[in-house]
Amino acid sequence: HVASGPLVVTSKEFVHWIRDGDRACLAVEMEAAGVLIAAHLASEPPRAMVIRGVSDFGDERKSQLDALRGGAFRQLAMANATSFLWAMIEAGSFLAPRHASP
Repeated sequence: HVASGPLVVTSKEFVHWIRDGDRACLAVEMEAAGVLIAAHLASEPPRAMVIRGVSDFGDERKSQLDALRGGAFRQLAMANATSFLWAMIEAGSFLAPRHASP
């Protein structure tokens, strides 16, 4: 599970609060929440999808991990997310008609 919301998580107490609510939560992010909130609030909401490429721990280990091999984990995460997107496109996953609102 990944928690997504409009906050940057910088406190260990907040992470513990989230994990107390959902022990399966392994990550917290805010970028997807911003994109999906903006899409939802649009006068004509577009179709939206999030593909995540997780590349770091987001804690005190972040800078250490980013320093390994010139950011190789970040590059690998992006390559994997991009490969997944292309596979979905090639499989025709985006060809289905948009469902009308009830």
